[in-house]
Amino acid sequence: MQSPAPLTVLGLVALATTAIVCGDTAGKLLTGAGVQPLFVAWSRFALAALLLFWMLGLRPTGLGRLLDWRLILRAALIVGAIASILTALRTEPIANVFGAFFIGPIVAYVLSALLLGERVSWARTVMLALGFAGVLLVVRPGGEMGTGMIFAVLAGTLYGSYLAATRWLTAFYPPPFLLGSQLLIGAVLLLPAGLASIPASTDLRVSRSP
Repeated sequence: MQSPAPLTVLGLVALATTAIVCGDTAGKLLTGAGVQPLFVAWSRFALAALLLFWMLGLRPTGLGRLLDWRLILRAALIVGAIASILTALRTEPIANVFGAFFIGPIVAYVLSALLLGERVSWARTVMLALGFAGVLLVVRPGGEMGTGMIFAVLAGTLYGSYLAATRWLTAFYPPPFLLGSQLLIGAVLLLPAGLASIPASTDLRVSRSP
């Protein structure tokens, strides 16, 4: 009989992936209605931090650990990734953005091998090389590459770096604390930009079908 652990892991991965797509779809709708990407990014971090603060076991007495530069660097990477992907979604279709975003696992694989000493296998390398070929087909680097796709590639690069940083820091912090730290630090890092780009009700444009 198959162990239930792999099914649980697959279920969590599917749930997390679905949540990411739903969040980015909501972000595309908001930016399409006139909301600035940085405000959308800040609201995602701030709301998640408020909702999950106690659930993740974070307490005010332990917030001093958030000053660890490694945690700040990791949070800055995911902040940059989300802000970049929301910027890309303003002008590019979701399918194209996620196609370019797939460069993230490739970046994470390379950084983990170079910086963390993780094992490199031929099977993974070939699969990621095929994935990179797919990224090139979507991005089409050159004269046809728009600004939105540049932000999509930047988002994937930052996300891959974030994944490698997460792998690095799991040896020092438990997963719930890592999640909580990126939410709180991310909300703080984006606070000035978020407050500066709060949308007025008259700025929102509701798109209507002809």
